[in-house]
Amino acid sequence: MGLSGILITILITVFGGWFVLKYRPKHVIAFCKKCAAAVYYALKTPAFCISFLVVVLVTAAYLMVFRDLISPEDKLVVAIANFYQMSGTEREENNRLLNRLSLELKKHREEINLIDTLCATNDSSEAREMGKKMGAHVVIWGMIEKTRVEAEIEPHIAICRPFKQVQLKARELSTESRVSIGELEKIDFAKRKAAEIADVVMFILGFAKYKLEDYKSALKIFQERIAEKDADVWFGIGNCCYYLYRPKYEKALAAYCKAIELDSACAKAYCNIGNIFLESKKFTEAMEKFKEGIEADSNFSNAYCSWGVALEKTGLLDQAIEKYEKAIQIDSTNAEAYNNWGVVLGKLDSLDAAVEKYKKAIQVDPKNVIAYFNLGNTLLRRTIKKLRTLSQITLAHIATGV
Repeated sequence: MGLSGILITILITVFGGWFVLKYRPKHVIAFCKKCAAAVYYALKTPAFCISFLVVVLVTAAYLMVFRDLISPEDKLVVAIANFYQMSGTEREENNRLLNRLSLELKKHREEINLIDTLCATNDSSEAREMGKKMGAHVVIWGMIEKTRVEAEIEPHIAICRPFKQVQLKARELSTESRVSIGELEKIDFAKRKAAEIADVVMFILGFAKYKLEDYKSALKIFQERIAEKDADVWFGIGNCCYYLYRPKYEKALAAYCKAIELDSACAKAYCNIGNIFLESKKFTEAMEKFKEGIEADSNFSNAYCSWGVALEKTGLLDQAIEKYEKAIQIDSTNAEAYNNWGVVLGKLDSLDAAVEKYKKAIQVDPKNVIAYFNLGNTLLRRTIKKLRTLSQITLAHIATGV
């Protein structure tokens, strides 16, 4: 029962109690007395007590065993397809991997709903369609090949549908896939691959929780499944810490720095450090970080956009426009860059051009509330400016008698 259901139940109970106490209708009181008497005599009957206890225990067991069925939309639904056997003799390896994978994913039954195993396939589109038909958000599929001396496992993860309206983010698995044919080596390799696949699934869920602004749950997922050499996980931890603990940014900064330590080309981590400096009004340090982010990835549009904001804050409006223009050249869907460009044009009193930029921002992102506000404000300024000009012209005509 949701919060609304609980509130409705409370209101009905309170209203019913008030009605009975105030008006005391005889038939209601008589009915209550009969119910109380029935319960009293039933409780004195051993058979009823035993039956009631059995019902309670069975209900509790059902909820414990089948809790995956409760609020399924609150969980990430994961389907596993049998791995495609390249030579038709890899059944043992397939079963071993799927069993290990099921065990790994069932450790997270509070977050994941694991559904029945699908048919084998070696095609991503087919795997995705099978997953959609089963109602899965994510489907795990792959191929297995065995020779005389080694076995190869090639797992993949496909996104089937959004999770709570959030488009899930795909993530690649490691390229290590071959192992010698020894029994112990195969068992150990299956364990490692299963754990790696489960880690990736949990990362996908953590990213979805972050997008849903459930930062606490996302942070827990990232920290529990953390890989010491995974820059993306540390970046995710930094994002969650940023929103959970601001304006105290020490934990977020530490996580972003760890991500950069693991991957010096992690431009988004440089950019987020710069944004923290920007919020702290450390504009010089912020611009330095944006510059480092662009050096790491020259096609990172957000770094140019944020650099433009820093330049704008320091009064360098023409240079800020150059950065916004560059950001849009790289990514024509960067609504923030269009909006910020409009803000600078407004400061330069180029109101017509500013209106066009705000309209473009809204066209790219129809849910951009800030762009709508800025557009309305600029249209009002432009109207007032035209009215003032018109009044001045009218006064001039009156003064000259024209």
